[in-house]
Amino acid sequence: MDFAVRTGYNGKLDIEKDELDAEKNKADVEKDEQLPPRPADSVHHVARRAYEVTRKFFQSTKKTIPKLDIINDEFNINCIHEPGLAHFHVACKYGYKNIAEKFLELGQDPNLIVQSTGDSPLHLALFGGCKEVIELLLRRGADPNWVNSKGLTPLQIICNEYNDYDLAKMVFELSHYKYRPVKVNLQDNFGDTLLHVALSRNHKHLFGLLLRYGANPNLANANGCTPLMIIFNLYNDYDLAKMLFELSRDEHKPLRVNAQDKFGNTLIHVALSRGHKNLFELLLRNGANPNLPNAKGLTPLQIICKDIQDNHDWLQMVFELSQYKPVQVNVQDDKGNTPLLLALRSTCCKKKGGGRIAAKK
Repeated sequence: MDFAVRTGYNGKLDIEKDELDAEKNKADVEKDEQLPPRPADSVHHVARRAYEVTRKFFQSTKKTIPKLDIINDEFNINCIHEPGLAHFHVACKYGYKNIAEKFLELGQDPNLIVQSTGDSPLHLALFGGCKEVIELLLRRGADPNWVNSKGLTPLQIICNEYNDYDLAKMVFELSHYKYRPVKVNLQDNFGDTLLHVALSRNHKHLFGLLLRYGANPNLANANGCTPLMIIFNLYNDYDLAKMLFELSRDEHKPLRVNAQDKFGNTLIHVALSRGHKNLFELLLRNGANPNLPNAKGLTPLQIICKDIQDNHDWLQMVFELSQYKPVQVNVQDDKGNTPLLLALRSTCCKKKGGGRIAAKK
């Protein structure tokens, strides 16, 4: 069989079909960790080749796959190649549910790890996009929290590679009780959580699902950015931000709207710099503090007076909606300028009367 696979021989594979007693099959199944490595056989060789070649091989031998080692008069269903790749792994990766199910019925551990990569069968099924095998593994006790050698859990793969709400929901709903709650707040090498990743990929439905299953919206990544900051930096999406506020309240995890990034900017600073007036209003209504200065010593009020044309509406929102009263109108920047002085020096104050509003307040 090895010769046929390596040479591309297209003739009919002639493998003798031995009859096996089912009880003997189960008795001969050994624990995965006790199995010695062995040279690669046909399944392993084919697994390294292109997907279509592998599929054709399995199609031609699918009735004999569970009996591959019968050729040596020894039934060893957990045959493992030296890098740690077992027949069970190949079946999971390429979507052969019936074969994978047979392994599991005979006592195969659903969490048998590929030693060279740290991938679990669930990782492999995800890499292959095999939903039926993913469901099978989860129902048989696959660990959804296992981290491979690249630092990825199955959920992180879903959020990075797929925009598949149903697949993520399957992980949450079918995972064995001993693995619950599924870990949704793990951070990668960049400090990104699943919420950060879902947002950066514009996977909005996944974002909402993660929040409903306990994802923490206040965790910051290595750049000091929370998920809400990403919404303000990448999108002008009022509905998405509003959903985040509402779900956070429902899950009793109020958002830290006054968190500052590494430049000292709060979300209000970001909304101002992007010109997101509707998001600016949403922040003020949810407790954002307009008196906090950034690393340059500038408060939101100073930025409005200094940089924003047609600033009448912005100023009015600050004074009417802020929960932090009184708004500090006399705070000075690093050059000694108050908001009033900045407004007077700005050409925008001549158009909309921003200086008059600041002076009146």
